[in-house]
Amino acid sequence: MVTQNNINNTVMETNEENNLTEETTPAPSEYEPVKWDKDYPDRLDFSSYPGVRSLHSKLVAILVFAVILPALATGFDFRLILFVFLPTGTLIWSSKQAVRNGSCDAIFLTRFTCFWLALSALVMLTGFALTFADTGPTLSSLVSAAFSTVILYLCAFAVLQSYTNKDVCAAFPLDERSMTTMSWIVIIATTMLPLFAIIIIVFGIIY
Repeated sequence: MVTQNNINNTVMETNEENNLTEETTPAPSEYEPVKWDKDYPDRLDFSSYPGVRSLHSKLVAILVFAVILPALATGFDFRLILFVFLPTGTLIWSSKQAVRNGSCDAIFLTRFTCFWLALSALVMLTGFALTFADTGPTLSSLVSAAFSTVILYLCAFAVLQSYTNKDVCAAFPLDERSMTTMSWIVIIATTMLPLFAIIIIVFGIIY
């Protein structure tokens, strides 16, 4: 015959089991360990993070439209390569590799790169608008405007994706992101130094 004490003991054991189950329940998917490529352990598994693959592809496209195609269009001008294409290409490549390798500074580098290139694209489009109003469009200005428009589009969507895409948030948890010393070195070497060099050269020519 079942007594009241037996019933109470059974209820207490059930509650303890439920509490233990809750404590050992796996964390939500966004807190799962980051998945790495089986063949290349230092790279993210893109098959598990299609959103990260998409972000990486956008950075590759930005590299093409901001560096490779303009370099071809200008005939590999040495000055442009030295002061524009090489630093810009290095910045984009560093961001792309950081995303591919799942680095803690990948999101910081990606956003800075996109903001920097978007600003440059806006300057180019403003120059095109002023040129168009004064002298009319030329073939080179039309090509430059087309490249700048594509870059602006890609950068805007890449930044948006870095904030909202669930795969990006899962592969780069917020509490694991940081701004490393190396990322700052890359930024200074690819933006500030070339800019100062151009200013010095321009003032040297003027004076």
